[in-house]
Amino acid sequence: MLFFKAMAIGFLIAAPVGPIGLLCMQRTLQSGLKTGLVTGLGAACADAFFGFIGALGLVALTHWLVSIKLPLSIAGAIFLSWMAIDLLRKTTAADTAFKAQEASLFRAFASTVLLTLTNPLTIFSFLAVYATLMTGIQGSALVGAILVTGIFTGSALWWLTLSGTVAVIRHRISAKVQRAVNYLSGTLLMAFAIFQLGSTLIG
Repeated sequence: MLFFKAMAIGFLIAAPVGPIGLLCMQRTLQSGLKTGLVTGLGAACADAFFGFIGALGLVALTHWLVSIKLPLSIAGAIFLSWMAIDLLRKTTAADTAFKAQEASLFRAFASTVLLTLTNPLTIFSFLAVYATLMTGIQGSALVGAILVTGIFTGSALWWLTLSGTVAVIRHRISAKVQRAVNYLSGTLLMAFAIFQLGSTLIG
């Protein structure tokens, strides 16, 4: 039962479309299913890491994450801004033929791991949910393994669903629309970065 609860948590927290979802869709459109899925799996691994923290009740690590919320958020916003600028810069001009680019799988994976690990909202959302989920359950290595596996499975299932859906319609989308998606994705990523930084500084 704990596995399926953890799986549901992993799926539901991954499902809302934010910067990672946007990157997953954009990369699937531009480079194919493999790149989009690897992008999502990077986030799934980071989610599983947060599950590990929550399952084992690593209080010292949790307090440390809380203490560095501001620099963590600033670092995440800067990295997200860089990705937005890089995407906009690389997007082919409207009068140039659009060509699908094969993205580096390692870069696709590592970038979303880093983005997820530097998003305070994701961190504290997971810790709160895990605290509720673990109420009345004795923490152990086995429980931790079940929780982490369930969260990763649920999150990975969402990313497979999202990237798979986009991959199905990918070849039906014109180059002009794909260019527009790239521009929109870059703009929205920058907006997410500004929002993350602003909400952290104001809060």
